[in-house]
Amino acid sequence: MSQVFGQCKAILNINKLRKTQKLLRYNCTMSPVPSAELHRLCPDCPAMAKQIFPEDIALADQLVEIYNKENNYIRFFKTYHVERESLQWVFALSVYLQFSIKETNCSKNQDNVDISNCDFLPDKDAKVGFCNGNTFRHPENGEKSSVSCELYKPRDRGGAYHEGDGGCVHKKENTQIGHPDVPAQNDEHYEKEGADAETFGSSSEEQIGKNHHNCRPKGSVEMIFLEEKEILPEPIIVPDKRHPTEFPDSNSPLETCPGKPNRDIEMIEKYFPEEKERKH
Repeated sequence: MSQVFGQCKAILNINKLRKTQKLLRYNCTMSPVPSAELHRLCPDCPAMAKQIFPEDIALADQLVEIYNKENNYIRFFKTYHVERESLQWVFALSVYLQFSIKETNCSKNQDNVDISNCDFLPDKDAKVGFCNGNTFRHPENGEKSSVSCELYKPRDRGGAYHEGDGGCVHKKENTQIGHPDVPAQNDEHYEKEGADAETFGSSSEEQIGKNHHNCRPKGSVEMIFLEEKEILPEPIIVPDKRHPTEFPDSNSPLETCPGKPNRDIEMIEKYFPEEKERKH
């Protein structure tokens, strides 16, 4: 799959006494390397598509069909959302997809199941998955496909959660769960299949005391497709429901901020504002 680069602004709470770190807010802008730049340096590398078309969703459905045949779960999964598509041409066309799936109410014990007619299980019961799939289309040898998925199951089945002030999640008993979206991979409502409950979870989400108040990070990740001479814009500040997310206007005086990249990649350095300003 195509890799992306970007920059983020974040607000963290670091408690040295308790030795904890908590991510409160984040805003990121991301972009793949511009296609002209990428193909000049690596003509055969996959390039990310700018748009998802109905035929891409249909391809994801085909990959899910393969996954349903290969796994041992008693219910069928169904495509939930296609995240990314990348295209590559080496002897023939290869299509790479990243997409999410969700468990349905259709059992494999049923005959002649049309998955398009199956409904997703409620969030409190449904396993979700994040998949990577690819299809190689050769004009003479036909089409070959493969798919792999990482599944997560609901971690908490005994209560419901709602977002309160400041992005905190408060547990409430005997109410219905109605989350409209499949959560991110570190969402506390979902537990990785086969994972130890004690080790699963993000360090940004911690339970303090016994009041069951978990503050989940809130933010946005915006995908932008840059042209060769464009600069990656700074992350957009997305206001909270009641209070705006305020970031400092001035740069930090600390020498460690912003942190230096682990390795310099000349191909993407010129797309950051700081690098552009330094060279002028």
